[in-house]
Amino acid sequence: MSFDNIALKALKVINLRGFLVSLAVLTGLFGTTYWSGCFRLPFSEIRAYEAVPNTAAFVVELNGYEKASSLLNTAPYSGLQAWQSVGKIGRDIALIEQIFTRFGLHLKTNTADEKTKINTVLCAALVSKASDFDYLYLTENTEIDLQKLAQLAVEWHPNARNYKGYDLYDLTFLNGQTLTIGSYKGVFLAAREAFLVEYGFDQLGSPSSNIWQNASFQTAYKNTNHTQPIVAYTNLDVSSTLASLYLSPVAQALWEPFSTTSTWTCLAPSLSKYGLELNGISLPKNAFLSNLLANNAQSDTELGRILPDNTAFFAQFNVGKIQAFQHKSSTSEANADRYFLPHLDNSFAYFLLEPTSINFEDSHVLCFKVAEKDALSESMSAWAQSLGKEEAVKYQNFTVQRLPKADFSSSLFGANWNFLHNPYFVQIDNYIVFANSLQTLEVMIDKYNFNQLLASDPSYIDFVTHSTSHSNIFIYLKPARCFQLLKHFYSENRAEPKSEQKVQDLAMQWNVFKQISISVKEKNGNLQVKSLFQPSGNELPQIAAASAAATAGHASLTWKAELQAAARMQPFLTRNASNGEFEIIVQDIQNRLYRIDRSGNIVWTVQLDQPIISEIYQVDFFKNKDLHYLFNTKNHIYCLDQYGKTTPNYPIPLGSPATNGLICIDYEGDREYAFYLACANGNWYGFLKSGKPLSGWSPLTLRGYFARPLQHYRMQNKDYLFAITDKGTLYTLTRYGGTHFEPKVLTAPTLSAIGCDPQSEPVKISAIDTAGMLNVMTLDGHRSNVQLRVGNGLQRVRAAVIDVEGDGLKEYVLIAGKQLSVYGYRNKQLTKWWGADLEDELDDVFAVKLGDNTHYNIALLSKKQKHLHLLDATGVRYPDFPINASTRCTIADFFGKGTDVLVGACDNTVYAYTLE
Repeated sequence: MSFDNIALKALKVINLRGFLVSLAVLTGLFGTTYWSGCFRLPFSEIRAYEAVPNTAAFVVELNGYEKASSLLNTAPYSGLQAWQSVGKIGRDIALIEQIFTRFGLHLKTNTADEKTKINTVLCAALVSKASDFDYLYLTENTEIDLQKLAQLAVEWHPNARNYKGYDLYDLTFLNGQTLTIGSYKGVFLAAREAFLVEYGFDQLGSPSSNIWQNASFQTAYKNTNHTQPIVAYTNLDVSSTLASLYLSPVAQALWEPFSTTSTWTCLAPSLSKYGLELNGISLPKNAFLSNLLANNAQSDTELGRILPDNTAFFAQFNVGKIQAFQHKSSTSEANADRYFLPHLDNSFAYFLLEPTSINFEDSHVLCFKVAEKDALSESMSAWAQSLGKEEAVKYQNFTVQRLPKADFSSSLFGANWNFLHNPYFVQIDNYIVFANSLQTLEVMIDKYNFNQLLASDPSYIDFVTHSTSHSNIFIYLKPARCFQLLKHFYSENRAEPKSEQKVQDLAMQWNVFKQISISVKEKNGNLQVKSLFQPSGNELPQIAAASAAATAGHASLTWKAELQAAARMQPFLTRNASNGEFEIIVQDIQNRLYRIDRSGNIVWTVQLDQPIISEIYQVDFFKNKDLHYLFNTKNHIYCLDQYGKTTPNYPIPLGSPATNGLICIDYEGDREYAFYLACANGNWYGFLKSGKPLSGWSPLTLRGYFARPLQHYRMQNKDYLFAITDKGTLYTLTRYGGTHFEPKVLTAPTLSAIGCDPQSEPVKISAIDTAGMLNVMTLDGHRSNVQLRVGNGLQRVRAAVIDVEGDGLKEYVLIAGKQLSVYGYRNKQLTKWWGADLEDELDDVFAVKLGDNTHYNIALLSKKQKHLHLLDATGVRYPDFPINASTRCTIADFFGKGTDVLVGACDNTVYAYTLE
């Protein structure tokens, strides 16, 4: 008999009160309705959702465990299983499957009898410890006799107990893992923590406190495709509780406003040829989102024309008329209404440039599309003038100004947008861009002029084309550029000690994805969410055959720092003694010494009286890991602490002016450093770190003018120190100043460093003079000469001894004029491998190493043209080179995220380029 017939008969025979009671009974028989939301009718069907409390941060619905597992096992998404939230489910399901198998039920195994198959499993995430969460697992229509289980599974040591009339069993499996289980009217409950099962039973006894009675959840549930193998529900109202376990205090403060944007969000993943799609619905909560729903503005697809290629994240908001939207979202701002808002178009965007440190205040950028460019330019200048503006800064072909208004962003959109203070601004293309620092806008201008933009990346263009970009909100994320965000958001309060490696592991997990897009659009009063996750290493089909130039990588300007005068020297990489992060020490031509952090901020400057003529060494002077900077000028040896203060007993005055830079050697690794340098009186001197003369150092035979520092190699358990005079006499010394063999007079002076090839047989010591003559010495003092050719023979030759093939043997790289030649051994015969003609006059050649390569790349510097070239072993130039440079560079994992960064200088600018 149908429900309608039952209802009609009931209406005929009962009064109004009786009808209400009968209706309650009938709805209990045929649905899940509660009467008054206070108690369950005795014959009502129970849903597993009724055991999930409103305090659940998220719920994962597995509709067929094998299908869900197959999705996660599909390459290249298998890396998702390393995520803690995924790994816990896989761990626990293995135990639950063992229990079901005892009753002929199955989660993982396809069987012919569908009655034995459990199709849906709910995994509700609940805080279980002070620093962790666990899942409460639930299934429906699962008839399990717990008493019978106790008899069937004695080896699991079942411990029976009663909780408020419900039977529970604590099980200990053979591998030592534990699980608490319970069952009530076909709903099966299991959890690692017993109190979570008890908590589930509490919800069954108090229907009003579970998610099934939550109107927002019901709306999300009804608008979701439950045929997908995985459906995920997130309760943003309570997400901050779970987030507090993993996020730093600063990040929690940032998360709080986000958690107020909506209530339940429901998403279901599926695979397409473009990547992993995650689509569903979100229920808006705050005024900002509600106002977004009130318009049908289209996305600005041209935003990538100004977005730099080092953008980590951007969110574009399409709001219709911005002035009207702003008035609905926040308190009206008089000056903005007068000078700014009337000249804007219908969209704006927040984006975050790749942060270079966990303090990324300068990475925030806010930009607005402009409708009336000329009118806005005049109006913004008038606004800045009315507030007492600073002088406009001309940078390249743009004018940068500052708006002395402390609460610019929050005054427009409310307290949650409080990230721009006294911002700088510039108009680029059809946009006006605001940032906290002048440097940020200068980098954006550089990237715009050099075409280092997202719009120039074929992968980005095609990815966005296949994302649903026409929406009220469009969000783009590039996980590889979010390493510092993870460090910033990752909590220091976790049970596991925080470490750089842990953050590296997190970054690797997120780097399963190359790019992520999220589109949000109004539909039936709610937010329709569509997202696309492109797997790393997989290009979209349309760009699989992209040109080598587009995929070979490029040099992307990350930041630059302006010195007060041109850099005198190569920027030296040092370590921050407190956190181990890379930093930079550099001196300008006015003898100011700068310490620059890895975000490009100048920490301090120290005025010196003379130029530094040595490398800058970092020494653990007091053996307490408090690192100091050691170097020398012509008249002093300096040692400064990390704050730029002079170490006691320093500077050490030199009795005779130094002619070269000192070398610092820690022979035994015990931080008992030895320093060596030459002076104008023709002598070499050795010092202890205390400044006292080095005991036993007696280089009586060294006489001459030494402009190059000593070079140190350890070979065959002996220390070799090489010194060469300006006339071309080579000395080979022991650590105490004795000679290994008699001095060797080269055929001509040399402008190049001495090379050593300890892997060759026999060991080769190489010196290439200004005429291109290769002088090869063995450790027993034998010498031979070979003429190497480069250029026209008139220019003075410079050379470097570099392992360009990565086989442990060194090659000879020579430059003269605009030409380069590479010589190496083939079948023990020295031959010319290849040569190249460059467009620049070359002044310097040196080796740099990329990543974990065994080989070295060739770096070439032209001081006249201020160009730096980077070549591989075959002479192929790295994409985007040459770059501007007036000094040598260093390449290292500067940001600590496994990516090569080139640090160098051009005139008064120190810069960092990410090599991709």
